[in-house]
Amino acid sequence: MAVAVIVGLSFATVLTLVLVPVLYSLVDDFAAFFRRHYTRPEEPKTAEPPVPGPYEPRPAREPREREPVVVREGLRPAEG
Repeated sequence: MAVAVIVGLSFATVLTLVLVPVLYSLVDDFAAFFRRHYTRPEEPKTAEPPVPGPYEPRPAREPREREPVVVREGLRPAEG
């Protein structure tokens, strides 16, 4: 049983510290190669639209008249 534990730990160490970084590097290199050879170069960005002038607030609205509140039968407003 000790042999299985030692072999398992050794395999996990090699897998974690060697194989995963190597595969990551290969995939990253392949992506850079693909990006370099099979995509168009980025076009330069155009100038941004001009910034609008200073903020001009809207004119104040005239206050509207409120409609009267209708009290239904059986309900009375609280008396203060």
